[in-house]
Amino acid sequence: MSLTSHAGGYIDIVIAPDDEKDIASLLNGREYRTLTRYGGPSSRRNVVEIILFIQALELGGSTMKPRFVVEENYKRMLRIAGNGEAVAVGSSIWWSDIDHNRFLISPPLLKNGESVVGLYTSPNNNQALRASSLEEIQELRAVSNQNWPADWALLQSLGVASLHHARNWHLMFDMVSKMRVDFMLSRFSDQDDLGIEYDQRKLVPIPGFAIVLPGSRHWVVSKSHAQGMDTFSTLIKGMALLNKQGRIRQAYFDSGFFTPKVKGWQLLNPTESIPASNTTDSDSQ
Repeated sequence: MSLTSHAGGYIDIVIAPDDEKDIASLLNGREYRTLTRYGGPSSRRNVVEIILFIQALELGGSTMKPRFVVEENYKRMLRIAGNGEAVAVGSSIWWSDIDHNRFLISPPLLKNGESVVGLYTSPNNNQALRASSLEEIQELRAVSNQNWPADWALLQSLGVASLHHARNWHLMFDMVSKMRVDFMLSRFSDQDDLGIEYDQRKLVPIPGFAIVLPGSRHWVVSKSHAQGMDTFSTLIKGMALLNKQGRIRQAYFDSGFFTPKVKGWQLLNPTESIPASNTTDSDSQ
């Protein structure tokens, strides 16, 4: 039975706790389908990807309403959808984290090399802000989550002085803000100084340095959920339309995930380079 025949029904989508609040803030009372610009104080990669997911379903012909299943832990999010307790995860997932036996996998939202992040520190951390070489970065203390394999492995490979585990993003932010550690990896923002804010506190990137997280990111839909196959075919149809309209790329620029402000920054991955597509908005050409 197709998704268009489930009028008034729901599609259960797994998201993180803060995503629901930030989605509501970004929508500001508007319908998902009406949103064509994705910037604002609540805009970030996860949030715009979830909105794009829902827009893709609507463009693909779905009349069902999204219903959020909130889960903080990344691995449990995948387990919930993989077990068929929800139809999909709303934000993108690293290719290397996807169980191909449990999930239908979309084309990449972010291709390999497009996930560029900054090293975020306290505005009061003078040692970190003065870092001007890889050797000086390696003298700093970093924090990440062991359940985020791409981030954790990359920080280990950089040879930082110490690498600490925190179970969620908010604890990482708190540790960096209080200068118990020196930096965390984070997506860039659409703010003038690329700063990120939480709980009336701010972190800023160590200027001039960025890291490419290797791998591609994809939407995943549960193979075991009763709505899985229909949802996937609807999603792929809508995703093609979003790409044709340039809205996926636009959302990444509007949220600051892609930004011209880091053009020319030194990448700490010796074999990587920032793709030109990440720093050049087609609308500005």
